Amino acid sequence: MKRAYRNKPLTEHDKCFNRLHSGVRCTVDRVFGVLKLHYGMAKVRYLGLIRNRTRFEIMCVGHNIKRGLSIQQASCA
Repeated sequence: MKRAYRNKPLTEHDKCFNRLHSGVRCTVDRVFGVLKLHYGMAKVRYLGLIRNRTRFEIMCVGHNIKRGLSIQQASCA
């Protein structure tokens, strides 16, 4: 995201850039917020990249399954 500084407002190109990227950023930030709040991703649990990466991937799979089930139930009802 681009931001304005003192005595230098955003150009129209920068405003358009921010508008296009804000939707994607909102979606990604919401998912990371859920992972931090409900799945304990705020802190790393293990020393080493492989175990932490595996844990993160498992949390993402769990989040996707939970989200998919809620979407499926909403479409059936």
